Formats: sequence, C-alpha cells, structure tokens
Amino acid sequence: MQPSTDAHTAEQGSANRRRTRLLAVVAAIVCVVIGVVAWQVLAAPVDVSDYTVEVEDATYTGDELQPTVQVYAGNKQLVQGEDKGYNVTYAGDTTNAGRVWVVVCGHGNYEGFQAVPYRIAKATITVETPSATKRYDGTPLRAQGTVDGILGNDATYQFTGSQTVPGNSR
Repeated sequence: MQPSTDAHTAEQGSANRRRTRLLAVVAAIVCVVIGVVAWQVLAAPVDVSDYTVEVEDATYTGDELQPTVQVYAGNKQLVQGEDKGYNVTYAGDTTNAGRVWVVVCGHGNYEGFQAVPYRIAKATITVETPSATKRYDGTPLRAQGTVDGILGNDATYQFTGSQTVPGNSR
C-alpha cells in the first residue's frame, strides 16, 4: 500500500523543517565554537539573518572550493573578519560535486547567523572523435579520439567501435 500524496507531502515538509532546525542548531554551535560570540557593551546588535548573502556556485576541479561570500545590509556591503561584522564557515564537502552550506555568523555589533547553500556542479567531460574516410576494402574503419575534462590520472578510457559497411556513422 502506498501512502497518499497528501501524507507523503506532509511527511516531506516535516522532514524539511527538521533538517532546517538541525541546520540552525549546527550553525549556532559552529558560531559559538569558533568564538564569534563576543561580550562587549555596544549599541543594539544588528541581526545578520535579515541581510542578503550572496555566494556563487562552482564547478568541480578536484580542489577545495570555498567561494567568496558577500553580505549586504541594504546597499551597504559588510566587511568579513574577526574585527569586522561577520565570519564565514563552510558546512559539507567543499571538494566534490553536491550542495554545500555557507554559514555567516555575526559578531561584534552583529549577531545571529544565516546558512546559505551553494552548489558544486559536476565537471563536464567532452569526447571528440575526428572524421575519417577510407576506400572500402572489407576491413573496419577506426578512428581515435580525444577526451577533455578528466581531472587527475585516475581515469581510463578506450575508444571502441568501427564501421565495416559503406556509408556514414555518427
């Protein structure tokens, strides 16, 4: 018996809310552990969770990818750093393709946090085989090719296939 669509949708919504609450708790713990909570007498703190956070997606390179984060209060860009308004941490695998979270933690006269996702896209691999011609003699026509976009030396590939009857292949 399959669950009804409404029950399944409600279950997904509940799971998403639990993940969001868990992420909020983890982000708050990260902010406290890295020491961005400062006890100072300042003007009323400003909550960074209401600000605009921008981070660009990236494409897999085999290296750690932690893109620059921009934080804006209206049109004013905030400055990152211990003696400024916020710090940034990354939650998740910052090397391989998938979704990663940037956690912006306010400190000093800024408080709160904001978790924003970015995506590391899979790298594009291009395979190209050149055109080749030969007079038909009953033996296969074979052509080698090139592969572009494979990172490192941990991949192997082999070009296979041939044409043995007169005509075109694609």
